[in-house]
Amino acid sequence: MILRGLRAGYVPASQDLSAPSDRRRFPYYARRRNLTFEIATPSETYDLVILNQSADLSVWHRYRRGNAKIVYDAIDSYLAIPQWNLKGLLRGLSKFVTRQSRYLQFSYRKAVQKMCQRSDAVICSTEEQKRQILPFCKNVHIILDFQKSEVRTTKTDYSRGDVFNFVWEGLASPNRPVFPLLRKVLEPIWPNHKIALHLVTDLE
Repeated sequence: MILRGLRAGYVPASQDLSAPSDRRRFPYYARRRNLTFEIATPSETYDLVILNQSADLSVWHRYRRGNAKIVYDAIDSYLAIPQWNLKGLLRGLSKFVTRQSRYLQFSYRKAVQKMCQRSDAVICSTEEQKRQILPFCKNVHIILDFQKSEVRTTKTDYSRGDVFNFVWEGLASPNRPVFPLLRKVLEPIWPNHKIALHLVTDLE
């Protein structure tokens, strides 16, 4: 990605760039590459706008200032949530009521689809997401989180103890299929061994 000489704006999850999706994704990449960017506002004109997943899609899918290119970092699997899921159905209204969205979008699923259509490129984190996004944007790329700044120590002792310790980090949503997958993987082990599953997730 060549940003030098371009005016690049980034729409963050947190204004101080402390949120995990800010620390681990575009801002981290920009620091490593010594690339400059500013916090984007829709009233300004940019050459390139990079949107965090939490950006106000009701505003940015309408953005047409100058010849700006938009890169949408769609790391959450909103398109995978069943169409009639109650929380999914209320998400658009909830974002409007809590002022996360300037304009009311009854279907947040359709808002994500429109944002993908408007974007010149979409970033995601899994093959499943890529397949779901491709009907709306043909320029889709899988990019995993940068974890280097998060990992403080490296495991060196791989000997087995009395308890098998597993760690899973991410959103612990019932709409994500991670828990049935973990059960399928761990089920052959637990009749003979103690298992401890450590979850690292947001409290809300």
